[in-house]
Amino acid sequence: MCIKQQKRNFKKIKENTMTHFDWFKKWNVYNPDKVAFKEYESQHELTYGQVNNLANATSAYFFEELGLKMGDRVAVLSENNLEYMVLFSVAQKSGITLVPLNYRLTSRELDFMLTDSDPALVIWEDQFAEKIKNAPQFEKVTHKLEMDKLSNLLKDFENGEYASFSLTEPFDEDHPIFLIYTSGTTAFPKGAMYTHKMLFWNSLNTEIRLDITSSDRAINCAPPFHTGSWNVLLATFVLHGAYTLLMRNFDADAVLEQMEKDEHTIFWGVPTMLKMMETSEKFRTVNLERIRYFVIGGEAMPIPLIKT
Repeated sequence: MCIKQQKRNFKKIKENTMTHFDWFKKWNVYNPDKVAFKEYESQHELTYGQVNNLANATSAYFFEELGLKMGDRVAVLSENNLEYMVLFSVAQKSGITLVPLNYRLTSRELDFMLTDSDPALVIWEDQFAEKIKNAPQFEKVTHKLEMDKLSNLLKDFENGEYASFSLTEPFDEDHPIFLIYTSGTTAFPKGAMYTHKMLFWNSLNTEIRLDITSSDRAINCAPPFHTGSWNVLLATFVLHGAYTLLMRNFDADAVLEQMEKDEHTIFWGVPTMLKMMETSEKFRTVNLERIRYFVIGGEAMPIPLIKT
């Protein structure tokens, strides 16, 4: 094959993939009954088909009832949960930009992020209500939605007919899906734009390196305001139709137990997590033969821990 033909083929492949960001829509066609996410705490789960349908209905609600539009920012103050995953799908479908807020910050710090990002909608869990409401900028946000209310809306959507949703104009591959803030240890946090193109290629390259398939299973216990929560495995798993167990907080015993029980194939985290898992009594008896990779980052991995 000549070089010109190869370039034309690559351009065609790129156009076909990069203009279709709706991964849940794809899996709703291929394997709608496959479980996409499960909450460890509640044991509730959603299939790829359910996420797709709920995201369509939620997108329609945001655009038709709240008046949101493509490019609007939606700030979310929440731990890992199924509702957050639906919002991720909404962002892929509608072109809204998710702004994951750090629930470990103070009201003053959250106020800076709200002022800087200027969201059209803020969604928060009840446990963080006081913190977000004490941010002066909160009152200036046009639309506000408690996570419990969103959860009830999703139940209503499931019990009724799902609304359809489609954009009149597709958004560009360089359109941001996330606005993720840095920690702000030396100055104010900085909002980093993360585009649909970046998410796609990161997910594809991760799949190539780790040979990820729809049969893979993993835990995501990283906070959603951290880029690793989305980019290390979760987005890659969605692209390839795999299964993710969502945990609100890391617990070494629970993680080891679930890795064995669910026969997980990949684990990702930071060395501190592995150190806590190593010192757990469950580590002595747990069967982790199905694990192909431990993906570790954030700091240097101690040699003794690697040998363990």
